[in-house]
Amino acid sequence: MRHKTAKSNPRPPRLRLRSAALFLLCCLALCPGRLAAEDSDQLRSYLHWRRGEFNHKWGLQDMSGIGLGLNLNRYLSAELAIDLWQKQMRDPKLGGDPLGEESSSSLIPQLRLRYPFFDDKLVPYLIGGFGGSFCQFNDRQWGGFNRNIEADSYGWAATVGFGVDYFVADNIALTLEVKQIWHSSRDITVDNHTFAYDPSGLAATVGLRVFFEENHPKPLVGESEGNPTRLFLGLRAGGAVITDDNWGNGVSWEHEAKSWGGWFLHQVGGSVGADFGRYWGVELTASGGQPNIQVDGVGVVTEYALASIIPQIRLRLPISEGRWVPYALAGAGVCYGEVNDDKPPSLGHTVVGEGIYPAFAVGGGIERFIARNVSFSAEARWMYSWNHKFTFDGHETLGDYSHLEVMLALRLYLKEF
Repeated sequence: MRHKTAKSNPRPPRLRLRSAALFLLCCLALCPGRLAAEDSDQLRSYLHWRRGEFNHKWGLQDMSGIGLGLNLNRYLSAELAIDLWQKQMRDPKLGGDPLGEESSSSLIPQLRLRYPFFDDKLVPYLIGGFGGSFCQFNDRQWGGFNRNIEADSYGWAATVGFGVDYFVADNIALTLEVKQIWHSSRDITVDNHTFAYDPSGLAATVGLRVFFEENHPKPLVGESEGNPTRLFLGLRAGGAVITDDNWGNGVSWEHEAKSWGGWFLHQVGGSVGADFGRYWGVELTASGGQPNIQVDGVGVVTEYALASIIPQIRLRLPISEGRWVPYALAGAGVCYGEVNDDKPPSLGHTVVGEGIYPAFAVGGGIERFIARNVSFSAEARWMYSWNHKFTFDGHETLGDYSHLEVMLALRLYLKEF
């Protein structure tokens, strides 16, 4: 149990997505070795997902990115890259206590110079580009309590770096990328004085490059004979709407400030699963988000980090020769909850809450295959978890949590039997 007061460390370790490296190792373990796995000189578009799990060692937190690109020929690619990260912000005049976190979002068109070798399976590359960025103050911490902070701004951004792709399938490559992102300096105002803040940073990420076109197109499962068992890995991202905000005893759930539109709670996650024959499948899903906790008469006192792990069954109904696959799902598992990032109204109060609680989920979605081994999905799922325990100034409250999540998913089918 995590015990938090106004005099304790207001910034416990965040629930991070530590699964990126494991995800890539699973890709290697499941890669279809008998199939072609190589880059080419074809004109091919792609999606590049990446995650930075170790950038906190030089100041960057929650690093993630996505890019849309096009291989123009054997050596040159053009890409539009979006990167998101956070850094703790400190005011030199106020000492060492962090004011909070400053989130940075960059949008950078860039060129990628490639040189395939090792039968075109290994592809080192250089990248560089110039674009814009937006910075926003969030997750106010101890040093920023009860202070007027103005830290939102726009500016320019530039990047230079290098990376390497390793193809595990005709249209799927594992990636390792390191790049320096420079940003224009920001003027941060705290109460009545201003100081310069530099959000620049070094970003090291692991990820996946998924091509929308194959070098050697293969028929979809529905277009060929038989219905093999297929193993897949998935990435999930989207948002959730809290369906019952009452926790009980004057305690309620609130959407965090970083929610889209103030009501759509950020959700991210992943999955691993298998499809059996034409109609059935199983999937182990993990996802997480961070609603706020509000106490009547006090205000929003803290964030509450939630992470669910739910095994589920999928009933699939392929149509259009397997190109489209509507499905229904249901499952039961657990939900971990932990108080995280106290807010200014918590000063002078004791906030406690951490535990593992039962959960179940029902929903459905539709999956579209762009290749035999790659699909995109849109999915809606209602999750309900109960008996969450929260203690405020010694008064314990048991309550339930539920939300409707809407997620986009990328599934990579890496093994067939």
